[in-house]
Amino acid sequence: MIYLTFSSYMIPVNDNVWHHLGFVWSNTNGRWDVLVDGTPRAIRDSVETGQVIPGGGMLAIGQKYKASGFETGEEFLGKISGVNIWDQALSGEKIEAMAQSRGDEKGNILKWFNVVHNFVGNIEVALPSNVQNTNRNLNYELQFESSDSGYVLSPGPVGPVDQLSVCLWLKTSVTSTFVYYNVEGETGPAFQFGISSSSHLFGKINGSLAERDVPDHHIVNNYWHFICITWNGLNGNVNFYYEGSKLTAVSGPVTQLSKGGEFSIGVRRKSNSATYFSSFSGKLSCVNIWSYVQSTQSIVAMASGTMNVNGDLLAWRSVQSYIVGNLTVVFDSEIYFPGYGLLARRSAWCNSLTTSLSCGTLYARLGEGKDGLKMAWRCYCADALHQSKYAYQFSQKSTAYIGKHNELLSIN
Repeated sequence: MIYLTFSSYMIPVNDNVWHHLGFVWSNTNGRWDVLVDGTPRAIRDSVETGQVIPGGGMLAIGQKYKASGFETGEEFLGKISGVNIWDQALSGEKIEAMAQSRGDEKGNILKWFNVVHNFVGNIEVALPSNVQNTNRNLNYELQFESSDSGYVLSPGPVGPVDQLSVCLWLKTSVTSTFVYYNVEGETGPAFQFGISSSSHLFGKINGSLAERDVPDHHIVNNYWHFICITWNGLNGNVNFYYEGSKLTAVSGPVTQLSKGGEFSIGVRRKSNSATYFSSFSGKLSCVNIWSYVQSTQSIVAMASGTMNVNGDLLAWRSVQSYIVGNLTVVFDSEIYFPGYGLLARRSAWCNSLTTSLSCGTLYARLGEGKDGLKMAWRCYCADALHQSKYAYQFSQKSTAYIGKHNELLSIN
């Protein structure tokens, strides 16, 4: 019998947006993969090699089940579609293809069209299905100039909020403020997030300043970096993140942000005026804003590259619809985390190299180096990555990698 529980840091998929999830395990080599929207999010090796999952059991979907029956408090809440199970390890490329375009897949253990005949309790069936691939049109950057000719304006929360999280990728050579939240009638912005020096992050919440240095590293160096701020207005805690690594917490205000304002990206609004002026010059990608404190685990996962992540106050997949003026949109970003097939080809190229590293398999990943100066594509040893092998462990400062940014980007 197999009784196993493994966990992995994941990008947030509880965002009320459709996601395709895939899981593969083979007892031949004990490898298992978890894929989200066709992108590998976790790889483990030597998991129960040679073991067999016995037959004759009960398969439950939507609620935890034991011999004594269904367990209350362990229900799945949401929508689900297209569940299929096979008695073989499908290739990652096959699962990526399923994620990109829903077809007529039929598992040989469980076929989705048979599930409707095995309902227990009250389950709502929606016909026709509104399942869609939400991983499209996300691979882009916004190029902001030092003028107010193009920027982003999006509606703020419909009610007051006492928590906020903002995560984004940026590439800039100047100190600046990139995100504001403005409320009509209030003096000054209710919220700001920016950089006040080459290695200094700051946030302002209702006029109260919270700030933190990124020790020994530079953000304003015209390389890509991933940064976040989280604020909890219930206890005043403010946290900053650099390349997925959590910095020491600082104190912020116990307060609320008023409802009905607007988020502005790249510009600051003049108080009690419809006039905007430039506040940021450079590139931004995957800007998301949440009305709650995003988990450290999710932020670590998001630091592996831009992907299908969706804030509930502002989602990157919707940002283009809020562009005002002439803002340059650049597609095919170098920091986009690709699907299984392309990532596998880049990793194969890494493993074809003759190197001084003696760590076995190399993995092509977007991540930091020990100096913390830039996010770039590199060939990493497993020991330099998080346990699930998707992102560099920045806090460990490992040197078990080879920088091959341009070469890996040339592989398509």
